[in-house]
Amino acid sequence: MSDLFHIIKQRRSIRRYKSIIPEMELLKELIESAIMAPNAMNRQDWQFTILLSGETKEAISQAVERTWNNLCQEQSAINDAIKAYMGNFTTFINAPVLMAVDVKKPPIFLETLLKEKTIKVMGSYASACLAVQNLLLAATAKGLGTCVYTGCMAAEQEIVRILGIPKQRELVCLIAIGYPAEQPKTPPRKDLEKVVRII
Repeated sequence: MSDLFHIIKQRRSIRRYKSIIPEMELLKELIESAIMAPNAMNRQDWQFTILLSGETKEAISQAVERTWNNLCQEQSAINDAIKAYMGNFTTFINAPVLMAVDVKKPPIFLETLLKEKTIKVMGSYASACLAVQNLLLAATAKGLGTCVYTGCMAAEQEIVRILGIPKQRELVCLIAIGYPAEQPKTPPRKDLEKVVRII
């Protein structure tokens, strides 16, 4: 158990990687750890796409940059702040491996019944997030670095097209994976008193 807590505390978001490509068997091990996560009604709605192609990663990076530039065409203090941060949305281009995680969309009858509550009730997104956390911790235990990207979701339609993800599925996030070329310091965390409520 102490080893688990050590891995949890050791995990970092890595944005600089060595050029070594992790072996496919190792990547499959990470996914095996991911799919052991709890999931809604054991539907296992998740799907993992492993990207090794530099051209595909470049196409996704360009789509993300193009989308955010279009969103920030109007000059304002907010847009300037977003532009200053936009570079973080595409640092996955430096990773040897990029993994896309997608899930099955809710059925139409459920969306009709629950409307905006559908995603929370169906649980596919929550299940995918639990699987991703398993994957991140397994990667850390294997000496790999990872980083989860959601800023790229602004370009979801283009990414889905590039990856050939079926229409009945939707993207959750991208994960960069590789051997780390940096060792970031532990970022500060809020005190428990600020994030815990006891009723």
